[in-house]
Amino acid sequence: MTTFNASEIKNLNVYTNRNTVDYYDRLTGLQPCEEYVFTRYVAPAVAVLDLGVGGGRTTPYLSSEGRRYIGVDYSSAMTDVCHEKFPALSFYTLDASDLSFFEACKFGVAVFSFNGIDYLYPDSQREKCLGEIKRVLKSGGIFIFSVHNARVIFMPPQLHSVGILRKVWRLLRATRNVLLLSRQLRNKAFYDGVGYITDPVHDGLLTHTSVPSFVIEELAKSGFRVLEVVSGNYPIRSGEYTSPWYYYVAQKI
Repeated sequence: MTTFNASEIKNLNVYTNRNTVDYYDRLTGLQPCEEYVFTRYVAPAVAVLDLGVGGGRTTPYLSSEGRRYIGVDYSSAMTDVCHEKFPALSFYTLDASDLSFFEACKFGVAVFSFNGIDYLYPDSQREKCLGEIKRVLKSGGIFIFSVHNARVIFMPPQLHSVGILRKVWRLLRATRNVLLLSRQLRNKAFYDGVGYITDPVHDGLLTHTSVPSFVIEELAKSGFRVLEVVSGNYPIRSGEYTSPWYYYVAQKI
């Protein structure tokens, strides 16, 4: 049985809150960066472990083309939603840092989307999670996940392929970058390139942020090699200070 620390319990309480569950239940479709990496690295008919599945946003794609799909979330409220939406598929309420429910070398691909790994605390839980993912992946298996960028200070609005009213709305929302800049410059993680912050999303979540050099080293220590790093703004070209998060594609060594 998994024992959660106080910070994990706070985050878990957020993800069992009805409003939060309803929010993730309504989300559909893949982000462009996800569509790119999934198409390139998730083969048909492979066994897939979908960690932090939430309301099942990634489920339709990852369970298609004959893939043997299993979804996992540490919020039972989220897995209940997934059972209702996808009754033919398997979902389990498990902590990503303890996957002992599964035997070693079971999956060809593991996915942890929507920066889910960043809500594990402390660092030792992240290390356990990476170790568990390596254990359940087959030799040469693929791990795809996203991580908040510790150095983002400006998120440019995505204006391509949208109408004039939506463009105006997105430009108005972009004024929030002033608040983002102010908040980031007060965070030690911004200067160190790694650390925990309090994310204002969902009334405050303890959130790990890091830069690519840290994540690449973290993966190497856990027995992975990085195949590709993709900005969360894909296909828009983003730099160190404009990418909100990065998707990492890693292979078990």
